[in-house]
Amino acid sequence: MSFYSEIDNLLIDVKTFSGDDSDMKKLIQRSKLLAQSFFPSDNRVFQVLGKVSIEPKGIYYPEMYEKEKIKAVANCKESLVNFIQVAKDQFERSLVDKPFEEIIKHDESQLLEFKSTLCWDIKNSKDDKRMMGEIIMKSISALSNSEGGVLLIGVKDDQTILGLSDDYKTFKNGSGNRDDFELHLTTLLVNNFSKTFAKDNLSIEFTKSGEKEICLVRVRKGETPYTIKVYDKSGQQKEKYFIRVNNSSRDIDDLIEFARYIRKRFPDWN
Repeated sequence: MSFYSEIDNLLIDVKTFSGDDSDMKKLIQRSKLLAQSFFPSDNRVFQVLGKVSIEPKGIYYPEMYEKEKIKAVANCKESLVNFIQVAKDQFERSLVDKPFEEIIKHDESQLLEFKSTLCWDIKNSKDDKRMMGEIIMKSISALSNSEGGVLLIGVKDDQTILGLSDDYKTFKNGSGNRDDFELHLTTLLVNNFSKTFAKDNLSIEFTKSGEKEICLVRVRKGETPYTIKVYDKSGQQKEKYFIRVNNSSRDIDDLIEFARYIRKRFPDWN
């Protein structure tokens, strides 16, 4: 069973828990086994798990102990929910540095995004570098403005491997290759962000799944906020600020929400 299946099943069982302390001990044991299976011993999840306890804190008279025991079980339930959230966060963060073969096993998330193409509009079967490139820039800016992560180009939302052949054909009258693709992507990054962003804030890699080539863009957590210019329905360019919301990239329209997010995410930025 995969990490996500185990952690989701555990969360359901914890949230619907209505048993006694012996049943809670079983949930704690499941949590320990999950942590041991998926995390190195020095990971933060073990620190959080170490604080999960079913025993009441302090010393009580016998007639009070049972009441405090019930409270302790309720507190333990909350602690396990917190552990599960930390475990998900830590597991996703570890994906950023993993090879493609490990990354592709996981669903899209706060730190992982799949995009089918960079240049080729699959829906309309045509070369549309402006529109498709804009979609890729939204994803990269959202990852940078949030917690960083990985963008896979050449992969559908359902993890189907498409490869980059359609994109390659949009260069040099159908005879383009990886170098043309990478040059185009780098130019987009420089034009939308900056040369230093393209150099210092991400890495571009290529790998193969069978005969199909995939592009991996590993995006570091940005130290400064970045906006990008996107076209609206009337064809006018507008500056937008994107962040990751679960498994999607969303813009912040409300100025007050934008100001609050910037203060929280970039407290030292002037």
